[in-house]
Amino acid sequence: MTKRPIVVLADGFVNWSGGIDFFTCSVLALLASYNPKNYHIILVFPEKKFFSRISRFFLRIPCVSRWISYRKIRQNSWLLYFKREGAKIAFSRFGKKKINRKLKQFKAVVALFCWSDIPIECPSIGFYPDLQHKFYPQFFSQRECQSRNRTIETILSKRDYCIILSQDTKSHLERFFPKKSAKLLPIPFSPILLDIKWLDPLPYDVKTKYGIKPPYFMISNQFWIHKGHKTAFEAFSHLIKKGIKVELVCTGKTDDFRAPGYYQELLYHIDHLGIKEKVLILGLIPKREQIELMKGTLGMIQPTLFEGGPGGGSIQNAVALGVPAICSDIPVNREISSEHVTFFKVQDSLDLCLKMEKLLKNSLQQPSKKLLLRRHEACLKQLGDTLLKSIDALALRKKSAYKRQNENKIQKSQRRATPCELLKE
Repeated sequence: MTKRPIVVLADGFVNWSGGIDFFTCSVLALLASYNPKNYHIILVFPEKKFFSRISRFFLRIPCVSRWISYRKIRQNSWLLYFKREGAKIAFSRFGKKKINRKLKQFKAVVALFCWSDIPIECPSIGFYPDLQHKFYPQFFSQRECQSRNRTIETILSKRDYCIILSQDTKSHLERFFPKKSAKLLPIPFSPILLDIKWLDPLPYDVKTKYGIKPPYFMISNQFWIHKGHKTAFEAFSHLIKKGIKVELVCTGKTDDFRAPGYYQELLYHIDHLGIKEKVLILGLIPKREQIELMKGTLGMIQPTLFEGGPGGGSIQNAVALGVPAICSDIPVNREISSEHVTFFKVQDSLDLCLKMEKLLKNSLQQPSKKLLLRRHEACLKQLGDTLLKSIDALALRKKSAYKRQNENKIQKSQRRATPCELLKE
């Protein structure tokens, strides 16, 4: 039996840290679940992200392209990890003609994660993260809202399936875009370890490196306007006023293109609350160090106003590691299934303070490594099976269409000539 290629498109994910985590989880789930006798997986990355302008010129030369692509994969541990797990890696420009030429070259049975409005000339499964612009239009320009709407409409009308991160997002799409042809596929809450080595300690003390004095709470969000940092800072100030000795560690990008002055506003707020000495903002640090700090925290705080998936990436990491978390009670977060997660009323700093104080007094026991690995494997299978179900359906549809096309050709060639055709001869 000829192996059928599943082509996974990485464009749209590689510029977003949460997107990289989701992409990695999905690929690992596929690699763990698919039958290598039936399929093989090809990951296509945007060449602009990984190569300089000069290098991209040489990518046009086939023999040189293979050599520099191989070197780039060897230099990038993330790409090399996928290759070692059994995926083939390719690079491409993501224009309409170029990406379809690539899909045709690979004879793709399915293109997965088509997160753009590019027409795809094979069975395709789209993706869209959330409809934040519908609920908080003040966080976006009118042009950005219109652009998002156009992209969503294209995905829902041109793709066979559309993967979404939650049941909550599914209800939003059905509400705002009722006329759709794509079948919505919400993935289950699947907290996966991106690397099982996360469960082992690092050879150096990350807390010492960053000057952190336990005990501490932690927030791992981008400093974006919808992430609710102000609520968390106010809750933390209530704890400090009660004489509780604790620190708050924050990681994540400190810029938001939608609100350039927002980070400075947060710094002023911290100073105004009198907690400047107790709040450590580390910015964007290496993922492995972020995970090590997460393992040592009293609890992760997720004060977000809006998310596409339950808890966002940081809470999925925390649950996978068995770390306690306190999340805002927005509907999407209520889809989190974990005994280590509690909820507070969104934007209610006093309620969050009470939940933090309760966690300080009643620290939860860390699950064993064996249990965490067992949960990880179960989540891998759950996510992989969900993705493969839609892939199998599209592959079967394509196979049936190809079979019908061949039958029509055979019938046409075997059809007896009519009297008119004989006269023509």
